[in-house]
Amino acid sequence: MTTVIQADGAGVVESDLSSVGGALTFLRPPAGAEPSRTVAFARGEVGAHYGFLTIGSIAVDILTPSWLHVPVMRPGTWICSAFAAEALRFGGWYHRWPDIYQVTPAELLHGMLATGSTEVTVDALMPGDIGFAHGSGLVAWAIRLGQRVASEQDSQVNHAFVIGATGG
Repeated sequence: MTTVIQADGAGVVESDLSSVGGALTFLRPPAGAEPSRTVAFARGEVGAHYGFLTIGSIAVDILTPSWLHVPVMRPGTWICSAFAAEALRFGGWYHRWPDIYQVTPAELLHGMLATGSTEVTVDALMPGDIGFAHGSGLVAWAIRLGQRVASEQDSQVNHAFVIGATGG
């Protein structure tokens, strides 16, 4: 069974890969990210709450002029992409984000690709790999709309998660 550790509406949870909907893309992190440390961070955050306030703050940022950036988040909460980005940072991969707590899934995907990540297939997954969902549904539609408004490179990526374990 392949498990994922993800921040979703229920908070940070570890569940089966089948719980993630939509088309999936998997990346092996760039050099420097130690998979065991990435997974250790992710597992250590299981039980943290979801960052609904952070999502609202990102939506306001997308819809207002760039000089009106007012990042708002509740401590101890995560959105999916910030959670995965911080797990990678704990694992040793550093990428300079304007605000790591407000990284979107598309930004994380492109940041990883720009620094040497490679795509892997589901049968080649290893703990510490990062997955991205290109989903459907109302929440995915709202995220895609916001990403298009923000002119992100890939407005179809709406979720990021850490591979926790693979196998039997």
